Amino acid sequence: FVVDIEKPQSCNRQNWSPMKSTSVDGPGLVCGNVDDRWVTWFSVDPRCSQLVPYPVKVIQLLEAAWHEGNDSVQLGDMFFDATIQLRPQMQQKTSRGSRDVLRMELTAPTDTVVVHVTKGQYWRLDASKPAHPGSEVRRLETSPDTVLKMDGLARTASFKPLEQCNVPASTRQAHATSFKPLERCTLPASTRKVASSWVTWVSIEPRKGALQFYPPEVARKLEVAWSKGNNALDLGQEFHGVHVLLRPKMMQRTATGSRDVRRLQL
Repeated sequence: FVVDIEKPQSCNRQNWSPMKSTSVDGPGLVCGNVDDRWVTWFSVDPRCSQLVPYPVKVIQLLEAAWHEGNDSVQLGDMFFDATIQLRPQMQQKTSRGSRDVLRMELTAPTDTVVVHVTKGQYWRLDASKPAHPGSEVRRLETSPDTVLKMDGLARTASFKPLEQCNVPASTRQAHATSFKPLERCTLPASTRKVASSWVTWVSIEPRKGALQFYPPEVARKLEVAWSKGNNALDLGQEFHGVHVLLRPKMMQRTATGSRDVRRLQL
């Protein structure tokens, strides 16, 4: 009932399109080699359209917050009192204005990132598909100083138990006999001290208040949709015709009613 939260990230969050180099058509994520990946974050200078990479210490904070599902990060004195909005649209905001922000996964620490930008009052990312005819291409050559390796997480020595809840004995026995072995989670090393190592998805049975665990294959699909920033996931006939609302409030809906849903990191 607990799943690896690194494996589900198998595609982009907002439909980035790969080109010959690592490239995008709009804000989001491009996946590289799952066995050897790096990540970089950068902004688009609104005055001259230059792609400006963030330093590694900032990337570490942004990665941790992004994996946690946070909506924003306040960088404070570390980086010009900037606030980075992560959802629904990545953007850097300061007292002087705002600029677009990108997160890009790479297959090597030295790579070329290619994006399209367009000029209005200021330079912004071109999120149209295909790129707007008036857009221009900008490239960024990455280096080890501007990327973070997405290593696996060191083994966790212990886990905190879930709080005891008053669930009928028959329900507890049913869960006890249906548990499967836990699967190892490999979050990026930057999130070790910030994010938890394991994740499970549960629903709250509305009549008796019992926690009911989603099976691993369903939990993985929920984790993928949640990590992409999707608002909902339709599980269809594969799982009792369930429709799970992920944002703004987690809830499971079926033809017979609804129940609250929780994503728990352990």
